[in-house]
Amino acid sequence: MEQDAGAYVRLLGNPADGTAKFQYGWMDSTEASNEAAGYWVGLYDVTNSTYLWVNAMGPVELPDQLFMNAKPTPDLPNGEYKVVFFVRDSYAPTTNVAEIELPFTVDNSMM
Repeated sequence: MEQDAGAYVRLLGNPADGTAKFQYGWMDSTEASNEAAGYWVGLYDVTNSTYLWVNAMGPVELPDQLFMNAKPTPDLPNGEYKVVFFVRDSYAPTTNVAEIELPFTVDNSMM
């Protein structure tokens, strides 16, 4: 689990099995919850230098507490990956109140 300004990303289970499962969001009464104008989350394939998927939300009014389960990304090939999560506090210009990168490795030979 990685945290910044009350925002967090938490891996669920063992990503070595080739499936990325994680939660992201922020806790109530934190800098992230008080400043959030939107967020951006993505699963980055470090090995191939590309995003496998991204989800952006904002600018919108957001709850004081956010708890999201990312849709699992099955059958990832061997390699290095990271979950990238930004909590935006401004869109003109775009600035972040929290920035998190949570790296993990997939090694399907361990299955």
